[in-house]
Amino acid sequence: MNSKKKNDKSLKIRYLIVVLILTVAYLCFDYFNIPKQLGITISNLNMDILGIVINSVVVITLYIISFFAIEKRQLQKQIEEEKRLLIKENNIKNTSSMLIKYTCIDCLELLKILDNEEMLFDYIIPKIDFNAPIVEDKITCDLSNKPFQSYEQIMQFAKDGYLSEKEFQDYLEIKRLYGQVISEKTTFFDVDSLEEKTDRQKAISQSMKENEATLKMMLNWYI
Repeated sequence: MNSKKKNDKSLKIRYLIVVLILTVAYLCFDYFNIPKQLGITISNLNMDILGIVINSVVVITLYIISFFAIEKRQLQKQIEEEKRLLIKENNIKNTSSMLIKYTCIDCLELLKILDNEEMLFDYIIPKIDFNAPIVEDKITCDLSNKPFQSYEQIMQFAKDGYLSEKEFQDYLEIKRLYGQVISEKTTFFDVDSLEEKTDRQKAISQSMKENEATLKMMLNWYI
């Protein structure tokens, strides 16, 4: 587009130069009475034709000047609009990054609470309804969903292309893994306190530690 505009501008300038050259040539041709020197009788200055030529030059010159002025204003508006859109895009990208960052901070804060045995055994586990499915237990759902209150907004940013593919994939993986860790911590809360563990319990304990370590590594990456 810019190349096309430059070509149009260059073409207008060439037209103006050609008109000016032809006008000057005509004035010299007519004023110095070159036709008479060639044996053709003609007045030194034909005012009617000169008036037409001058008027034509004025009209064309005003048109070209107006064209350049309008084009300059339109170009300035376009540049300002592009700057505004760029600022808006950067602001949205920064906002989405901040939302992900604070989501990760909230996840770590809640994990820290669950890592505190006194908080876990005295204030959280007693309030969990182990007879209800996990998705229906209010305490477990609150723990799982609290850090992701910006989920819908982040999904919209991702849909509009303001998140990179890696950021989007990491965010979904963090949400999935965080929910899994919360479920494991509230379901198998006493597995590590057992003095003797079965092979299955040992596998569960090891899996919980690995999942939590992976989750915390991802969370710290975005802080």
